Amino acid sequence: MYGICKSAGRQRERDASAVHWPAGAGYWRCIQRERDANAVRWPAGAGYWRCIQRERDANAVRWPAGAGYWRCIQRERDANAVRWPAGAGYWRCIQRERDANAVRWPAGAGYWRCIQRERDANAVRWPAGAGYWRCIQRERDANAVRWPAGAGYWRCIQRERDANAVRWPAGAGYWRCIQRERDANAVRWPAGAGYWRCIQRERDANAVRWPAGAGYWRCIQRERDANAVRWPAGAGYWRCIQRERDANAVRWPAGAGYWRCIQRERDANAVRWPAGAGYWRCIQRERDANAVRWPAGAGYWRCIQRERDANAVRWPAGAGYWRCIQRERDANAVRWPAGAGYWRCIQRERDANAVRWPAGAGYWRCIQRERDANAVRWPAGAGYWRCIQRERDASAVRWPAGAGYWRCIQRERDASAGCWPAGAGYWRCIQRERDANAVHWPAGAGYWRCIQRERDASAVHWPAGAGYWRCIQRERDASAVHWPAGAGYWRCIQRERDASAVHWPAGAGYWRRIQRERDASAVHWPAGAGH
Repeated sequence: MYGICKSAGRQRERDASAVHWPAGAGYWRCIQRERDANAVRWPAGAGYWRCIQRERDANAVRWPAGAGYWRCIQRERDANAVRWPAGAGYWRCIQRERDANAVRWPAGAGYWRCIQRERDANAVRWPAGAGYWRCIQRERDANAVRWPAGAGYWRCIQRERDANAVRWPAGAGYWRCIQRERDANAVRWPAGAGYWRCIQRERDANAVRWPAGAGYWRCIQRERDANAVRWPAGAGYWRCIQRERDANAVRWPAGAGYWRCIQRERDANAVRWPAGAGYWRCIQRERDANAVRWPAGAGYWRCIQRERDANAVRWPAGAGYWRCIQRERDANAVRWPAGAGYWRCIQRERDANAVRWPAGAGYWRCIQRERDANAVRWPAGAGYWRCIQRERDASAVRWPAGAGYWRCIQRERDASAGCWPAGAGYWRCIQRERDANAVHWPAGAGYWRCIQRERDASAVHWPAGAGYWRCIQRERDASAVHWPAGAGYWRCIQRERDASAVHWPAGAGYWRRIQRERDASAVHWPAGAGH
């Protein structure tokens, strides 16, 4: 939320018209308006994603004052108007593509009430205060789903083709029977048992038993493997995920690696890792018939997406991480000295110049340095994102050794130097586009102190240990915002056009007034209310 659409021209690929925002306007105003030649105008302070992806909808989208958030996103095949009563829920009719029936929520009802209820013409009723995802994706199940008060979370999501009732004892697990397609056997968890017990255990009629405290994703997607999979207590994590077309048994010694054979399609050779070896050994090695050998402790994503590079890629022991990812238009060899950085040449598509890092240098050295032909030099051990997206700033950026993290990211219209005392905060001046005033944090102060404090020349002071997002996006509000110690999180975020103070009782909800645009009425939650 801190400036993805900061530059007026980003992603406006087929729109030659200028995009103008009134002062303090929304965030993603015209992103992806690629096939919409109509001008998109927001009244000052209007909503957030107002017209995003309205590609095939020539109808105007109108929100009544104070309406929800994603009103008509992806309403591509629904020519019917979607109306929300004031204060209605959130995702009311998203993806209601094949349901011509009206969806009605009683005031204050749940959250995702009828999302993706595509083939269920039955009405879904929640008693007041009921659960969260009650009947999402309950396609092909005409049986009513009832939760006792306070019951679990995802009770019957995607319980397609299972007419058996699913019962949870009070306080039972989480995803009890998700996607337990084609398994008519009952699944029983002892109290406190694992998490995803039988997810996607398609075509396996064998019972799966976990000893108390056993692993996590025991048999996920173990399609086409009729062999039983046994984990010793405390064994690994994703033992047999997507081990399609491999009839060989996969055995891990206790404590061995993680994703042993994921997506090892088209590789009939056995893959053996010595104990403690790397992570994603052969992921997506689809067009590489050569064997890939890692010495013990070697890197991580050795050959990912090396689709158009027939040259062998060799890393010395202990080398970096994403060595050749997306090196699609660079026929030059990329060499890293031992221990070098991480994303050395990612997306260096229009830069034919060699990029050299001294040993131990930073992380994202030249990412997206598309319009900057100047060399970027980091002293050894320097920061992290030194010059990312420094598109219109030709001035040099200097960090003292050990300085902060995002020093000058997107400091597009600020020619002044950003100086942090050693050990200072994190996002000190990010997107401080129209604020020429210096921002000073006392040692150990908060996190996002003045991010996006555009058009607010007043100083923002936090008492030690105060909240997190104190004044983020407090555009057009010159009044001071005070939180009692330990108060909530997003107190005044996006409280555009509301000059009144916002007070939460201790322990109150989270997003109290967020996006309460154009609603001058007070919003009151009883103590301990929802999220």
